[in-house]
Amino acid sequence: MLLRLKVFLLISFSFLWSKDLTLCYQIFFWFLPVAESCSTYSLYENSKVRLRSWAKTIVVGRLVKPVNSEGEVLIEKGRPKRFWLFQREGDFHREHLYVFKDSKVYFRLYRPKKNRLKEGTITLKSRAYDPFSASLVFYASIPSFEEKTITIFYEGKLNRSMFKTTGSEKVEVYTKVYDTWKTSIFPNIKTKGFLRPKGEWIVWNEKENLIPVLLKLSFNIGSVWVYLKEVRGDPKVFREILNSLKQD
Repeated sequence: MLLRLKVFLLISFSFLWSKDLTLCYQIFFWFLPVAESCSTYSLYENSKVRLRSWAKTIVVGRLVKPVNSEGEVLIEKGRPKRFWLFQREGDFHREHLYVFKDSKVYFRLYRPKKNRLKEGTITLKSRAYDPFSASLVFYASIPSFEEKTITIFYEGKLNRSMFKTTGSEKVEVYTKVYDTWKTSIFPNIKTKGFLRPKGEWIVWNEKENLIPVLLKLSFNIGSVWVYLKEVRGDPKVFREILNSLKQD
């Protein structure tokens, strides 16, 4: 069922014309490259947005624990419609499917190795987002010099995370210098996976299009640094997508 719906999501948007942008990152633990990730952002007519993303461990990271994931979200009029994610963290495998409709979230969590399925429905009292669409809403709010919160639905639970822009800063990423907004976020997300968010995260977004160029992310095992390595497509598409979220 989950696979059939994923195929439907891919087919339903594949025939539409879109503006696309792909951002790829390299992830370091201390000075060692441990993972890489790419995200493709697509903007369709009527402000429909599709975000596809994958991440995987490399070199040392793969030796310590092989981790990879892939997922996507479809957004219409600034709100998530369907979210799909598959995680592989060593022997831990999990598939997520969330459908947002009529102030409710219908979700399925499936662990194929143990053949465990959990289904449920959550009624929303206020707006909530999956992790992918939440990241876009977060970027669209920058700079935010007043403390704000965002509600994220994950693993069948609603979690509120706080964020605030703390200032302006120039940062160098792979010999290129960016003028950025520096924002702190405190991800209050509880997960059963290998990597569990912890403490303060810091994101540096370049000011022209608000693309994240540098991130410091803290987990239960320590902190990692994420560097923008490659941009494929027109960077202005990112700003267009963020602006489309504000129209709602």
